[in-house]
Amino acid sequence: MEEIAYFQHPLIKYGSLEERSYQVSIFKACLKAPTLVVLATGLGKTAIAAMVIAERLHKYKNTRALMMAPTRPLVEQHTKFLREVLRVDSDKIISLSGLLSPSERVSMWSHAKVIVATPQVVLNDLENGYVPLESYSIVVFDEAHRAVGDYPYVPIAKRYWEDAWYPLILGLTASPGNRLEDIIEVCENLGIYNIEFRSERDPEVKKYIFKKDVEVIRVDVPREVLMARRLLLDVLKSIFKSLKSLNVLDTDDPSKISVRQLVELLDKISSEDNDPQRPKIMMLLGLSLRLYHALEILDRHGPDFAAKYLRESLFKRGGKGSALMVNDQRVLLAYNLIKNKRSPKVEKVVEILNNAINVEGIPKAIVFVEYRDVASFLEKTINENVPNARAKLFVGQGYRKGVGMSQREQLEIIEGFRRGEYNVLIATSVAEEGLDIPETDLVVFYEAIPSKVRTIQRKGRTGRHRKGKVIILVSHTDYDSTRDSIYYYVTKEAEEKIKRLIKRAIPEIKKKNREIYIEFLVKNGILEEKRPKKRPTVFDFIEEDSP
Repeated sequence: MEEIAYFQHPLIKYGSLEERSYQVSIFKACLKAPTLVVLATGLGKTAIAAMVIAERLHKYKNTRALMMAPTRPLVEQHTKFLREVLRVDSDKIISLSGLLSPSERVSMWSHAKVIVATPQVVLNDLENGYVPLESYSIVVFDEAHRAVGDYPYVPIAKRYWEDAWYPLILGLTASPGNRLEDIIEVCENLGIYNIEFRSERDPEVKKYIFKKDVEVIRVDVPREVLMARRLLLDVLKSIFKSLKSLNVLDTDDPSKISVRQLVELLDKISSEDNDPQRPKIMMLLGLSLRLYHALEILDRHGPDFAAKYLRESLFKRGGKGSALMVNDQRVLLAYNLIKNKRSPKVEKVVEILNNAINVEGIPKAIVFVEYRDVASFLEKTINENVPNARAKLFVGQGYRKGVGMSQREQLEIIEGFRRGEYNVLIATSVAEEGLDIPETDLVVFYEAIPSKVRTIQRKGRTGRHRKGKVIILVSHTDYDSTRDSIYYYVTKEAEEKIKRLIKRAIPEIKKKNREIYIEFLVKNGILEEKRPKKRPTVFDFIEEDSP
């Protein structure tokens, strides 16, 4: 067996970081320019951040380091990791919380060598004058793709470039965005001049990871569900015909009208006070959006949950729109066809987990689910129907009806999963972003998702240290294209485009952030500041001629 080589640095504890050639290569590039590191989950973005922090603190002895992450559990996780890795007194590596008093936070900002915090806390303290930002020689923005719009990352980066003596920014993400303009916006907002991207297909990465088998299982849509789907589409087409007759739409074909178009139309119509048809148009647009959502739930999450949505959002809502739906025989027939029907995906998940746990002996699995009601239902179903399964729900804080999880509860569940108290996590998107969830041998997507960022994050939960398996469940029919199958193919294509997008973005960001890059070079002593030449005067000539 090949002996493990460890990364060596005066401020890195020996034996704490494996030396991976691609990480070292990225680390060196990060020291030469403000850099965005794009790596799939599990490839070691935080390890690279630790290397860069160590080098900056070593080079600029009296400076500090700041690392930000969007959630409290991520902050705690990064703090723990940096204490394990950095050769810095552990009481000088602190996580900063908004729960602390202002005087406590001022003291921490003054005395800590490395601070890890959420951007909200940092921005608040920055505005109150608590943060000696000039003394930070490195600022790390984790989940950097969030640096858009009015997210706190944006003003913090701007202020940092203005104040810091020796500025350097490092952004970390699994994917910087879905479009070229998204990538450019993130980089422009952070002052990024370089992007370092590696995928699992790169030769220098391949040797450090295990194979990840991806299997797509097409789950047939029951005939009754297909009939209900067509009935709801027919109702949607009728609404679009009415909107077309009112000159709001150019077509009544649902396949040619997107949710985004409907939302934009709704915003536009709501501001036109002088249109006598405004109330009717807004009602029809609102109904069409709710029907689209019902179809989404039907396609991706299951007929019983779609029936529940119809009942709560269309039948019980009140008003003219609800009356129209209640009296439409097509809607009622669709509802009756699906109200007691369970998605065949549920049985498929039970079958997959039963085989994984009781036949293959897989110790841990994660099932990713979009819809929280489905996640809760799956937890109960798996525990009742899969022998030896100890499933646990893992959701975010914003769960409806106050059933969300606090950050402390989330961390306790992760630790329970690590110790083996639970062997199946039923997780919503809270488990996608960065959290140090123990590696699993099996990841199941209950439904395909249209975001390449989230697909990369989910797949990164397996195949880090041993062979892993990813199973994607896709609703399938030979007659209709369900949203599930559309999302699967869109995501597959999008994953393959990320490298091309980054390649196109780099020349643009170099052009936009050239001044910041020069400022970085000058402030860090890499480039001498060019001063304008002084124009000669008559006194210069007198001095030259004097003995």
